[in-house]
Amino acid sequence: MAGRAPVLTTSSRRRRSAIVFTDLVGYSRHVEADEAGVLQALGELHGRLAELVGERGGRVVALRGDGAMLEFADAVEALSCCLTFLTESREANEVRPLERRLSFRIGLHFGEVTVAADTLLGASVNLAARLEQTAEADTIQISDAVREQVDGRVPANFDDLGFQQIKGLRAPVRTWRVSEAGEWDTPRPSPNGEVGEAGAERPSVAVLPFVVVGGGADEAYLAEGLAEDIIGGLNYNKWLFVASRHSSFRYLPEAIDAAKVCEELDVRYLVLGRMRRLGGQIRISVELVDGRKGESIWSARYDRRMEDVFAVQDEITGTLASTIAPVLLDREEQQAVRNTPRSLQHWDLYLRARWHFWRGTLKHTQAAQKLLTQALALKPEDAPSLALLAHCYFGEVWSGWSPNLDAAIAEATRLALQAVRIDAGDAFVHFTYGVALSLTGQLPAGLAEQRHALELNPYFAQATGEIGRLMAFSGQTEQAVDYLDRAMALSPSDPHISLYFRAKAVAFFLAGRFDEAVEQAAGALARRPDFFFHHYMLAACLAGAGKIPAARDALAEGRRLLPDYPLPVLKAGHPFAKPEDLERFTDALKLAGW
Repeated sequence: MAGRAPVLTTSSRRRRSAIVFTDLVGYSRHVEADEAGVLQALGELHGRLAELVGERGGRVVALRGDGAMLEFADAVEALSCCLTFLTESREANEVRPLERRLSFRIGLHFGEVTVAADTLLGASVNLAARLEQTAEADTIQISDAVREQVDGRVPANFDDLGFQQIKGLRAPVRTWRVSEAGEWDTPRPSPNGEVGEAGAERPSVAVLPFVVVGGGADEAYLAEGLAEDIIGGLNYNKWLFVASRHSSFRYLPEAIDAAKVCEELDVRYLVLGRMRRLGGQIRISVELVDGRKGESIWSARYDRRMEDVFAVQDEITGTLASTIAPVLLDREEQQAVRNTPRSLQHWDLYLRARWHFWRGTLKHTQAAQKLLTQALALKPEDAPSLALLAHCYFGEVWSGWSPNLDAAIAEATRLALQAVRIDAGDAFVHFTYGVALSLTGQLPAGLAEQRHALELNPYFAQATGEIGRLMAFSGQTEQAVDYLDRAMALSPSDPHISLYFRAKAVAFFLAGRFDEAVEQAAGALARRPDFFFHHYMLAACLAGAGKIPAARDALAEGRRLLPDYPLPVLKAGHPFAKPEDLERFTDALKLAGW
């Protein structure tokens, strides 16, 4: 088949081409586990990809890190090349351990492009990049323009994904999921032609190359690697559109107009960074900018020793990827609450529900449930909305608000399981289902769900913290503290952070280290004094330390917030693996006057 399509050159300034973007799923996770192995395997696969592209008359426009940008004169040749590459990469996986298998996602569009130096520009390029970012692992997502050209000419499965509203385009774009013929026994669910929300409402961000001040090659390498890894880390958040590195790296960050860059990339937020070498140390400054309003909404500075460049890169990447996403969500929640509620769309309703949920009171929880019910009326199969509604029921159970504890637990579990069935690739829904399992004492199964959530998103601080919590209730003190400290370091401003302090108090309580338990319980209370169970936790820890008067005072404050805290409600929020550990805890509470 080689030679049937015209071979591309870079001579034409404007032309119609098939544009392909490829990306390795979970690149940072693979590098962390086995850097040398994954780089060697990726190099071999990219080498084979270049051969396939040449055989099909295409050209490799860019090959950077874990991704590639390709151009073909013919859509049939482009799709055939991509399918062959996926087949060969899947065959290569058969000899690899499960955790070392490499999966790729691919986006493909056919349209007019502009040749600029050694790259391609234009709306068609942006569309192909966005198709790649929303593709599933080991599949290709194509536009309808490609589907029309390849119809009946390429043997493959084509699943209609319906119309998606793509940022930068006025009209929605019909998209298709392509997989090898015979790969799927049953058709996958599709949106039934409804306009999706890929970019219409949800937040969007671009990470620009970091500015290097007075550094050499090592600093430049680290700066580029940091920005690339942050893009990869943010891409784990399915609710967030992240501009591809191919789009954002064409800007020189030294002197940019944030509003203009956001307009050109069609994103709302920018991540900007500066790096400066100071002797044996390096200083990294990062800023999150709202380009639409010209506001700096978050910034941070990190000083690290340059003893191990890769360790610094991994640490900073993890912290930034885990921190920026919650900051963006919080910003979106605040704006959704302030907006006039005229004709709220699904994303607005979801954000408002999150804002109410984090207030943590019965009134706010009920408001969140109402908003989520409205959101699900618009999108019944939205997994994050189902999962957040399950969390509202968790709150009812833990706070003793539900008149029927068993019914509330059953409904929370049903919603969480439904969310997993709808979107098994969403880390948040697996986190939610794991919490549901812990409510019924299924700690090993709950831990397995949290570990799977981390496989889907290695920067998911909430799953990291939940592993620590469940280990604490299992009596695994050192492992629990390690995971909880990691969660705090990953996301210092996380709404869950008081719960991480509380879980550390549990771990130290079971280890008989009562003074440390008191310190952690006090830390939880300092961050959320409105959570009644933090007062009860402090009371138990103080009683364990023999400080009975102080324990009684703490319990009295807890009773002021929740006068009746019966054993079934306490057990639901304290899933001790061993009955004797629960007895030790309740005995301490009894000493405090429970």
